[in-house]
Amino acid sequence: MSTRRFHPFSVAIGAIALFALAACGSSATPTTDGGTGTSTAPATVRIATNNFLLGTQMWVAQEKGYFAEEKIQVESQMYQEGIDGVKAVVAGQADLAPALDFAALSAASDRLRILGAIASPAPGFHKLAVTKGISDAKDLLGKRIGYVDGTLESYVTMKYLEQQGIAQGDVKLMSMPGLFEIVGALKTGQLDAAWIWANGVEQATADPNITIMTDDKSVRQVQSIFLVGGTDFVAKNPAAVEGVLRAYRKATDLVTADPAEAARIVAAGTKGDVKALETGIPGQGYGLGLSKGQMEQLVNLQKYLVGLGKLTGVTDVSQIVDLTAMRAVAGEKVEVGN
Repeated sequence: MSTRRFHPFSVAIGAIALFALAACGSSATPTTDGGTGTSTAPATVRIATNNFLLGTQMWVAQEKGYFAEEKIQVESQMYQEGIDGVKAVVAGQADLAPALDFAALSAASDRLRILGAIASPAPGFHKLAVTKGISDAKDLLGKRIGYVDGTLESYVTMKYLEQQGIAQGDVKLMSMPGLFEIVGALKTGQLDAAWIWANGVEQATADPNITIMTDDKSVRQVQSIFLVGGTDFVAKNPAAVEGVLRAYRKATDLVTADPAEAARIVAAGTKGDVKALETGIPGQGYGLGLSKGQMEQLVNLQKYLVGLGKLTGVTDVSQIVDLTAMRAVAGEKVEVGN
């Protein structure tokens, strides 16, 4: 499996050219035997992910040979944030990507399909980091709060303020490129507070001036990581999509049975912190399907984004949900019609 690392802005820079390239055809079509039409080469599938937990099943499936069993060759792409991987799919730069529900909807268009859930993380993943002098929600008034636009973290930020009766105009919201920049800005005094996650929590709280005030349990009761795909890719390569999901299902079994081994594999693939991965993987709730609660959360997020004017091309999320492959692989875990 080849791996490419991308700067978060590379998607935007190349988007116009990539839309043109995407029209040339699917990357997954294998070569065939001219006499029988039988596939003689593995289908190549480009999967975009971040450098932390989103790609867990992909890395495990590759390491353990599950993709090879399905005659699939994966080309992985790593971005700083999951939303960038979704944008790569929309732009035709990637075929599939795992994405948190908010990121999937933020980039929703007729060029994207949501193929079902591959994980359901436990609430509490995001933590509100604050600097000295902040111990209560009211202390946030007038303060500089960082967020990463277009991500689940931004949704948590805005919903928390809403729950606490704080208008967005009563704080200084500062858009940041990603988690790394948020943590750095907290440490250097450029931010007063921000919702952080994953290994950013340990990095931030190593500074004695930064503490965790609360987590996102009050904001998010149901969370999901979905597998999304390019509309054309999904339509033209149903066998490849099913094969990826079958490999993911096998990987899920290993992740559940041996999270420490899974953490080792992901750390090797991402050059990440194995201890942080060992801590994070058990709470991700890896598993294929789509529950009624997950679908309801998608609808709620859709309404939120439409209300903000950030989702205009797709106003009915059911239009971009395609559960055909998920039903074939994990039909017993699909609770909604489509």
